[in-house]
Amino acid sequence: MRFKFLIAVLAMALSGFALSLYLPWWIIAPCCLLVTILIPLKPASGFAAGFISMFLYWGIMVASISVANHHLLAAKMGNMLFKTNDPWIPVVVTAAMAGLIGGLAAFAGSILAYRKPRS
Repeated sequence: MRFKFLIAVLAMALSGFALSLYLPWWIIAPCCLLVTILIPLKPASGFAAGFISMFLYWGIMVASISVANHHLLAAKMGNMLFKTNDPWIPVVVTAAMAGLIGGLAAFAGSILAYRKPRS
């Protein structure tokens, strides 16, 4: 079960990365939905896989972009939205939002694909 979970996390992150190079940001949701339909997981495991994969993918992507521009935009957004000059708060909030989107999409896919074992 753990191996299937790890494969699902990697498939979601890699497909999200590959497709978001050419398509809009929201393509991460269909990626997570389709992966959990193709690799059936229990609903809680599906949500966790979607959240973890998109949180890590989006967080690494946003952090690398923020580091490349010396945190100029992230610091300004942190000051405007959260009243702090810490540039990492907007990065974590953005990654958490992507994780929630991925988790809910994966949860929906796992509900569509999951069948209870018969007793």
